[in-house]
Amino acid sequence: MACHFDNIVYRGVIEHLYDPKNAFEISYELLKEKGKIFVAATPNVDSFCAEMYREKWNLWHPIEHINLFSIKTIHSIIGKDRYKIIDIDYPYIGTPYENRVSDYNTILNDIYNLKSGRKDQVSTSPPFWGNMLSVIFEKF
Repeated sequence: MACHFDNIVYRGVIEHLYDPKNAFEISYELLKEKGKIFVAATPNVDSFCAEMYREKWNLWHPIEHINLFSIKTIHSIIGKDRYKIIDIDYPYIGTPYENRVSDYNTILNDIYNLKSGRKDQVSTSPPFWGNMLSVIFEKF
């Protein structure tokens, strides 16, 4: 397969794929040298909310999100020997989902409920910094 593309974008995609490794293999063949893969709007399984809320994490959708990733697992699947990380972002500030006062208050209230043994009163996690990740890889 000939290399044709400077950039490939996976926006809100890889968590829905049955075989993301194969998608990245195909992408590798399609990218030019120094081409970039942009993985955007992907749930971050290493986020604070994923850890704290677990099955009540607002991005936990076992039927829709058949794979969950961290930066480390995406880099491992895409190939540390093929790509280097150019940039990482955790979009929240400045997005339509940002409501820091409400989100912080929800988290503080839920921490209190967890420490008080009232798991049944813990809400679904709010949008929060770190829940979503975006990363740019460059082929070498």
